[in-house]
Amino acid sequence: LIGMTYSYKTKKNNFKLQGYHNYKLTDIYSNYTYYYFNPAKGDQLNQFDTRHYMGFNSIYAHCMKLSSIVLDTKFGIQYRIDIVKQRQTNTEKREAFNTINNYDFTEQSTGIFLDERITLSRWFRIIGGMRYDILYYYGHGTQDREVFNIFTNSTSIIEDDYKRFHTYAQTISPKASIIISPEKKWDVFINYGRGFSSTPARQLAWEENNTIPVVSTGEIGIRTHQLHKKILCATSIWGALKESETVFDSETGSSIDRGKSRRVGIDFELRIVPLKWLYLATDITYVKAVFVENNNPIPNVPSLMMTNIISIKDVKGISCIMRGRYLGSRTHDLDYKSGDYYILDFQMSYAYKNLTVSFSIENMFN
Repeated sequence: LIGMTYSYKTKKNNFKLQGYHNYKLTDIYSNYTYYYFNPAKGDQLNQFDTRHYMGFNSIYAHCMKLSSIVLDTKFGIQYRIDIVKQRQTNTEKREAFNTINNYDFTEQSTGIFLDERITLSRWFRIIGGMRYDILYYYGHGTQDREVFNIFTNSTSIIEDDYKRFHTYAQTISPKASIIISPEKKWDVFINYGRGFSSTPARQLAWEENNTIPVVSTGEIGIRTHQLHKKILCATSIWGALKESETVFDSETGSSIDRGKSRRVGIDFELRIVPLKWLYLATDITYVKAVFVENNNPIPNVPSLMMTNIISIKDVKGISCIMRGRYLGSRTHDLDYKSGDYYILDFQMSYAYKNLTVSFSIENMFN
């Protein structure tokens, strides 16, 4: 990863420009079904992916005061390009014997956003924003495709079907928030927003009129800070509607579209700073995630999640943090279930002048 940042700041204006370039290589062998689809050679699969992705983020912020009204405006432009070579092959003992798909493609995305925060009084604030995104895909490659023959009433495989494609999709994402503070230490907030999840390029290659799946969310909650902000607490009820839910298929080891989904949840967070050098935190989330069509649970989505943190900062040069993560049980396809678990990680460091030594233990109790 290579990155550069330029920033310029005055009393009322702030500008920041960040550019980056990253290279990533993925080479994974997996077998989820053993000898189910190919009894002779097995179902081992190789997923190979190399990508260069680069781009920039720019943001301009301006603060203006009109009498007792404060206006905070942010305007930004983001651009990213991914140059990808992607291949999936059937393998036996890590030796390829069939190419499922082999693509070279480029994905470009451009986003423009405007964010306006209006403070009308000490107890009333409004936040509004709008974002426009356009994604452009183009590339070429081959793919094995399963087709249905109406004359033989059976399916057949077209091997190495060549395709050159170029398509684009665009979306507008609004957001809005209202914050009411009946007292200095209490806030009541209502949030609404829309976003999107990108579509795999292999899918767009054969469905060029594909649109970007939209996610709409809403939230209402309260938060408070006490004892000179040594205690911060918040809770909220939220919901999310997703136009297209992509889930992992445990039988084939691939991702498939399962249609619209709905999530309803409750969040709780607590932050305590009893001493300057001691920080305690916990986050708890309960969520019910189902498909809209049949109300069945979404596979691999836990209903309960929790994070706990104990952090000690710079006590005679010593800092340490202990982080626990709880993930509740999850339901998979075919009525399989994964049990819940709690993982504890520990990290400690010692700093002396310009020298810092650190070590960490992940999953302390296995």
